[in-house]
Amino acid sequence: MADAALDNIHRLKLTARASNALKEGGITTITEILALGPVRLAQVRGVGKATADEIWNAAAATAAESSSSQISDDAYQILLRNGRVQCIKIATEINARDPGDDCLGTIAFISQKLASWIFSGPKEFIASRAECLSLAIKTMDTQHSANEAISAEDYTPPIVVGDPVTFVLRTAKAYANYIERDSWSREIEDA
Repeated sequence: MADAALDNIHRLKLTARASNALKEGGITTITEILALGPVRLAQVRGVGKATADEIWNAAAATAAESSSSQISDDAYQILLRNGRVQCIKIATEINARDPGDDCLGTIAFISQKLASWIFSGPKEFIASRAECLSLAIKTMDTQHSANEAISAEDYTPPIVVGDPVTFVLRTAKAYANYIERDSWSREIEDA
């Protein structure tokens, strides 16, 4: 981040537990959090997965919401890289449900499709759109389970998943539309 005050973790609205874990881990800047990424952040002593998710989401959202003059190119590139890594993870999860002959090519295609959607919107929504994709994967798995239970009872499932990539993208877009519309509504109210 360009300014030390703007990069300070005190800008993040964190629980006392998350703030204390960062202090104990010697992490004092948002850029340090972004450089660690969500996986390595969870490995910091005293952080854990739930706390890491809280810290990561707050840091990514704060970095993305900062205007281009407030966020350094390095911090923004870290945010972009972590968004791309998230796309690859989700593409790998989608591919695992129906692996083809060319797994690497399929994963590359899916991750590019997911990334093009994540990065097509305003930069302040990169982190939330990546999270929407993760939620969409969980939704797809839940829908598959529900469909299997309904099919076992000889009923036709009300929602057919079909192509997993299309389902995940469509679901993530619906979630993101809700989040982004809500954000825009608040901005209009504040104006």
